[in-house]
Amino acid sequence: APALVLYLAALRDAGPLGWVVTLMFPICSALRLARFNTALLADTPPPAWTGSYFTGVPAPAGALLALVPLVVSFEAGATWPRHPIVVGLVLVAVGGLMVSRLPTFSFKKGRIPRHLVLPALLVAALTMGVVVSSPWIGLSLLGLIYIALIPFSWLAYRRQAARDRQEAAVVPLRAVPEQDAR
Repeated sequence: APALVLYLAALRDAGPLGWVVTLMFPICSALRLARFNTALLADTPPPAWTGSYFTGVPAPAGALLALVPLVVSFEAGATWPRHPIVVGLVLVAVGGLMVSRLPTFSFKKGRIPRHLVLPALLVAALTMGVVVSSPWIGLSLLGLIYIALIPFSWLAYRRQAARDRQEAAVVPLRAVPEQDAR
């Protein structure tokens, strides 16, 4: 749906190339889903900590990111964010992020420490207030924040993977039986 909305808003003037770019986005979404389904059939399960990350940008976040140029054009009143080149580049980039192997945070399994519950609730209420009162600004900010978090998720994933490799490399020392002195 986001790609079709963007096609009708900006890419139909780009001719056949606009349609190709539009179709690329749902194809990337389907490939992402196919990768997820085939990963379920893996012989060895991944470490438990990988459940805190997605592989690539998930489709709902990809939909939000793809719509950012259109949303920005609504709020700014400018036409340049809806230019077919801008929208096409964003669709290609977001589609590439969806099928990439880039680890991105999954907030499904996140736990908030007890001392941070109140601040987290306040941030969530503030975020929802901005999205409800000014949806175009709120959605654009959510998309930009998500993009800004990607390098941090990549670094956190790499650190955890390095820790995992170090723990696997450490071989527990076994007691060597002493030779009988006969």
